[in-house]
Amino acid sequence: MGNTSLKFLVRPRALDFNYGTEGSMSGSVLFGTDFVLPTATDAALGGDTFLFAPIVAVVLDMPVHGFFAMLNLYYFDVYKTDAALETSRYVGRWFYMQPLTPPGRWWGLFFVMPEFQPIYDFEAEDFSLWVGLEIGKIVAPGKVAHIKPGWGIDNSELTDRKSSFEFGFRWFF
Repeated sequence: MGNTSLKFLVRPRALDFNYGTEGSMSGSVLFGTDFVLPTATDAALGGDTFLFAPIVAVVLDMPVHGFFAMLNLYYFDVYKTDAALETSRYVGRWFYMQPLTPPGRWWGLFFVMPEFQPIYDFEAEDFSLWVGLEIGKIVAPGKVAHIKPGWGIDNSELTDRKSSFEFGFRWFF
């Protein structure tokens, strides 16, 4: 098991906006936090550092029922062991979600969501990229099952991901 990441987002309705032809599309600004708890059972799956990141995000409706989101996070260490590296890192999580099927019974609301992550490590003064392709299914309102393979591009630091494979379940409430 790797580290545990707990993200909390709030969407202030006062910051919602409309755009596009005659204001037909909508967008939102969100704020939040990410807590990364050092729960890894193996050093290869996570570090001995408790991380915190404020989040600022913009989400835009797209044609054909999808959306584009840009989450911007700045991670820093709250607590770490003496052996752990200092953390001061920007991570962009930019993705586009496109439904593949309309809502329905078991076949409904499959989606594809390519993700692009620019990452800048201020401690190492290093820039890297990561791209992933999530395929998922909305099981019920607020419940999503997914798989996501990913690949690092131009990664030179020890902490950069070369490749990854994620599967999981998200519960939005």
